[in-house]
Amino acid sequence: MKIPLTAYQKRWVLLLLLILPGWYGYADTLHITSSDHFLQPIKLDKWFSIWEDSNKTTTADRVLALNNGFLPLSKLQPHHPTNVYWLKTTIRYADSNAAPLALLFTSLTFVDAWLSESDQFIWHGSAGAFRPEKDITPGDGRFYFHLPLGANHTYTLLLRVHHTKYYQPVFDFALQQRDAFLEKNQQLKLIDGWMQGAVSIFFLYVLLCWLVSRFRPYLWLLLFIGGAGFYGICTNGYFIDWFFPDNPAIGWIFNLPFLDIGVVGIYLLVLDFWELRRYNPVLYRLGIIGIIILVVNSIIGISIDYFTGNFNLANNLQLMEFVVPGGFILAALITCRKRLNRAQYYLYYGIILMGVAGLFVTLSSALIHEKSLHIVPYISNAVILLIFLLFSIGLKESLRQHEIEKNVALNALNELQKKQNQLLETKVEERTRELQKSNEELARQQAELSERNVQIATLINELSHRVKNNLQLLYSLHSLQISHIQDASSKEILRSNLARIQAMMLVNNKLTLLEDGQPVTLSDFITGLVLHVQQVYDTHKKIRVEQSVPSQIRLQARHTLSIGLILSELLTNSFKYAFPNIAYPVITIEAAYAQDNRIRLFYADNGVGLQDLPGYNKRSMGLSLIKDMVRQMHGDMRMDHDQGLSYTFTFPVTDSKYLQHDTHLNH
Repeated sequence: MKIPLTAYQKRWVLLLLLILPGWYGYADTLHITSSDHFLQPIKLDKWFSIWEDSNKTTTADRVLALNNGFLPLSKLQPHHPTNVYWLKTTIRYADSNAAPLALLFTSLTFVDAWLSESDQFIWHGSAGAFRPEKDITPGDGRFYFHLPLGANHTYTLLLRVHHTKYYQPVFDFALQQRDAFLEKNQQLKLIDGWMQGAVSIFFLYVLLCWLVSRFRPYLWLLLFIGGAGFYGICTNGYFIDWFFPDNPAIGWIFNLPFLDIGVVGIYLLVLDFWELRRYNPVLYRLGIIGIIILVVNSIIGISIDYFTGNFNLANNLQLMEFVVPGGFILAALITCRKRLNRAQYYLYYGIILMGVAGLFVTLSSALIHEKSLHIVPYISNAVILLIFLLFSIGLKESLRQHEIEKNVALNALNELQKKQNQLLETKVEERTRELQKSNEELARQQAELSERNVQIATLINELSHRVKNNLQLLYSLHSLQISHIQDASSKEILRSNLARIQAMMLVNNKLTLLEDGQPVTLSDFITGLVLHVQQVYDTHKKIRVEQSVPSQIRLQARHTLSIGLILSELLTNSFKYAFPNIAYPVITIEAAYAQDNRIRLFYADNGVGLQDLPGYNKRSMGLSLIKDMVRQMHGDMRMDHDQGLSYTFTFPVTDSKYLQHDTHLNH
């Protein structure tokens, strides 16, 4: 009696018939009875025989004609990893449908495949990790061939493998139905695309956070995401396909520096976010030494890869190198655990997860060598995601705690303000009742108020006098010190400070002559300031100062000190540095009212400019001071150093009494 079999049962019977020969040892011919079984890859190592070509010069015709020398693949004892290896098997494709098949492999740098029928080559394909894109057979990829097998034909499959990375080659060839392989490959690319897209979004988000906040740990997180992200792109081959399609070996060299960049980012993130420089200086210095070792080892590894092509040696050095960051991270975790706040603890957990992932990758690389690289992109992207999320949660927690503290402070301030308002209301009521009692009491209070105002005016005058005396004393002390200082740079610093003190003295003299809120005439102010600075640096008045400032322009008293310090710095720099070899030195100062209720001030000299200025480094502090003064006035500054050096300042005038629109300056 016959037992009918279902289609599902028939499929499994055929699969057993296909793989059964492999259970009994080496078989000469691979019989393909149904392509349905190739929906999943089937390894071909059981059917391959192999021959090691140490000369690396044997042609495919001669190898095909060899009758001896080939061994079963399982009995191969390789002599050198960079030798050429020839693999051969016979394939009988008995599938009536003759579905296209794909020959798959991993990692190998150069692979050539031939199909022969009746001792005649009918097809040749070229692929491999280091094969230039232009040399890869059209329609094939770096790690797969499309085999043109016909139904009911017997073929000899001949493979030439030349693995140049100095890793022991892994002959993990497999057959799979082409459509099934392409579908799975497309799914993997889609997953890679989603993960790389997520990493890119994280990178842009962190970049924007750093640009907005200038919070330094964001920069180190950015370094980690960029390095680890590009390391994943390198290991899965996208970096080579994008940037080095015709020189893949060079593109593969970037694996090491990208990985090291990511590790350096973690180093700096731990050093900065955990404040090791403040709380653990010894561990901080060890971290800096670790970064230096990492950079030096990376340079050595890149040199080995580039000049020798021994990627295996460079990778082993990389594995040895990770003892240093691993020890540092472990020491940081142990020593810092008890003092970390809640926000810093999130990075603590992230480092632990990253350490586990790194240990897994290291052990995988040590055990299965090059094949471990296939899982690296997914691990690196997962680690990036975890570190990013945990660090973001930590920052959010830090901001939340800051917000709580701010609200507590605001509530306390509101309570204090409320009490002060109540006290003020009580005082007002008491004062009102007192005023209602008698006009005499009112007169007495008014007399007392007048006397108090006189006292306040006296105190203000005394304060102004003391400020003037202190500035004069400070100026005298600096002047006495100059004659006793031999160091030229120190003497120049004192001379610069003298100029600034003179500017503040001039501003103080102007302000003491004015009542509260009364404006300062800008032209008179600039004339006096130029005279003071020129007396210090240009006693013979070789430098001509041209001033074009209308007398109608008046300066708000709150801007006087800022404008004085700005012009003092510019005049000092011009007198000291701008005219080393200028025959007719000229300084120009102009001012005018601009649109939108603003005053525009223009300063220029015809000196050597910024690039050729010998004292450029000395001017950096003065330039920072100028920028700070402009920022305090809520103004802006434009600098031009193409011909000489010029500055244009604009700052707002909020009081209408300072606005005159009859004069304008255009530069």
